[in-house]
Amino acid sequence: MSHDYESYPIRQSDRRSFRLDAEKWTAFMAALEAPVGDLPRLKRLVNEPSIFPDPDPV
Repeated sequence: MSHDYESYPIRQSDRRSFRLDAEKWTAFMAALEAPVGDLPRLKRLVNEPSIFPDPDPV
């Protein structure tokens, strides 16, 4: 069995508009407005030194 994803007419990443009913729109907006939770692993990651050399040291 093979899948031809290239022939799929619209990929999700190409969509620019999504239609939501009022209930789903309200839930979507609530999720956007919700406070950001603490992400300690992400915080640790962005504070680690880069593995790439700095091409333009300051």
